[in-house]
Amino acid sequence: MAELSPRALSLAFVDPEGFEVRFALFETLATRRIDILYLFPGGIGVARNLGAFVKQTKTPLDDLIPGWRSLRRAKLAAGERLSAEEMTVYHLLFFSQHPVGLELWRGVTQIEPSGQRQLRF
Repeated sequence: MAELSPRALSLAFVDPEGFEVRFALFETLATRRIDILYLFPGGIGVARNLGAFVKQTKTPLDDLIPGWRSLRRAKLAAGERLSAEEMTVYHLLFFSQHPVGLELWRGVTQIEPSGQRQLRF
C-alpha cells in the first residue's frame, strides 16, 4: 500500500484459501481509494465450520466478521440443515467507497463470459 499513489484508483482482489483474511485488511484498504473484489467462502468455509465455531470461544471467523455470533444463522447453527441456496460454495463480494464503483461493477456483470451483453428490461 505504501507504494501506491494516494491519487491512484485501485482494485484489490482478495482470494483466501481459508480464513486467513482479517477484518483489519478491509479497514486498511478502506483508507485508500481501493475497490475490493472478495471471494468469500460462504458455503464451503463458513457453513461447513459454523457448527464447530459456535462452540469455540475464539475462531478465525471472529477476526473476519466481528459480531458474527449475534447473527441468527450463528444462533441456529447447531445441527440445522442448510438449504441448497445457503450452501453456495463462494460469494463474490464487491466493495467500493464511490457510487461510480457500483455503476462500473453493474456494467461489467452485464457481460457474459462469451462477450455477449445482457439487455435490461
